[in-house]
Amino acid sequence: SEGEELGTFWTLEALGCKGALLEEQALSKAAEGGPSSPEFLELCIWLGSQMKSLCNPEESIASVGRDDLECFHLTKDDCLKLLLFLSTELQALQILQKKKYKNSQIKKSEIWQGSSSCI
Repeated sequence: SEGEELGTFWTLEALGCKGALLEEQALSKAAEGGPSSPEFLELCIWLGSQMKSLCNPEESIASVGRDDLECFHLTKDDCLKLLLFLSTELQALQILQKKKYKNSQIKKSEIWQGSSSCI
C-alpha cells in the first residue's frame, strides 16, 4: 500500500540509505520487480550487511541465481513489507548498539570517578 511504501521510504532515508531507490517511484518499481529486480536485491543485501555488522547473525543474505528466483512469488506489498521489516530491524539494532555503547561509557566513567576519589 502507499502507506507502507512511504513508511519504507522514510525508514530507509533515516538509515542513511543512498542511491537511486530514494528517487521518486524507484522504490515502487524495485518492489514491483521483487526478487527479479537487481535494485530490490541490492537493497536487501545492503540491509542484511548493515545488520550483520552490528550483531553477527548466523544467517546472511547471499546472491541467488535465476533458478532460485523462480521459487519466490512476492507481490509488491510483500516486498515492501519485507523491506520495512528489515529496515526497522536494522533501526532496532542501531538503537541497541548505541545503548550498549552509552552504558559502557557510563561504567568507564564510574570506574574513573571511583579511582580518582581514592587519590
